[in-house]
Amino acid sequence: DNKLSNMLFNGQQLAKNAEQLVFDRGLHYGDGFFSTLLVINSKLANWQAHWTRLKESAAAFDFEPLDEMLLKANLKQLIANFKVDFKADSTRLMVKIIISRGKGGKGYQPPKHGEGFSPNLYCFVRELNNQQNNFIKAGISEIEWGIQPLLAGIKHLNRLENVLAQQAMEESLFDECIMFDINKRAISGTQSSLYIVHNGVVKTPIIDTAGIKSTSVNLIESCLQDRNIPLLKSTLLLADIEQAEEIFFCNAIRGIMPVKIFNASNKKIGFSSQLAQDFNQKQLSQLETL
Repeated sequence: DNKLSNMLFNGQQLAKNAEQLVFDRGLHYGDGFFSTLLVINSKLANWQAHWTRLKESAAAFDFEPLDEMLLKANLKQLIANFKVDFKADSTRLMVKIIISRGKGGKGYQPPKHGEGFSPNLYCFVRELNNQQNNFIKAGISEIEWGIQPLLAGIKHLNRLENVLAQQAMEESLFDECIMFDINKRAISGTQSSLYIVHNGVVKTPIIDTAGIKSTSVNLIESCLQDRNIPLLKSTLLLADIEQAEEIFFCNAIRGIMPVKIFNASNKKIGFSSQLAQDFNQKQLSQLETL
């Protein structure tokens, strides 16, 4: 019995071999998680942080344990098949790893262990333009994070808050916006983690009720330790951000992005710019070969 005979995709009958994709719980329920990482000269940037977050996400969702060797073998094949000339540090790729629960279960109820269903692994790659960590303009997003401690920190497949925030930001002149939660606590940027610098201390929001655990935070903390500067995970309110001498964002692809203007106020960028250089150098020194 072909279940796909009861389905149409954009008005067309689906091929029989599409069943694994069509009934993927990641598509139906967002039942899965992902990570986006930087590849420099065919080597993985900050791999251990990405791998740790993937493992923690699998455990939180009660997936079967992930196989690092299998995952890296997939990445190696993906990058090898991608026709690009690697030239020292100038060629950079973005790789996206998606892991879903696969098909099975009944409605929201996922399949039980031992029922013969296994997670699906998707890997994507594309070449990046030569991005510079230019100083950016930032504002406040009108879209707020909802509260769900069980999902906080996990980069799960339900990212509609980020989608809505990016959509709203397109109407503005800002390069990035700070997203608060419904309790008015600062959580992150729309696609990056958030940091402020005040009185010689760097602070980043606590990710315990909303938001995504950053894969860059350990690298930033290491750079700060080299300068004997503490990194504090704190509750940040709007007043804290307004009073900060410097603000910067960070994500796995673009690295540190110093904020030159927040709303209509100018911000200092000296320390953030130096930290961005430290971050890039340390990241290059720790690339992982496949």
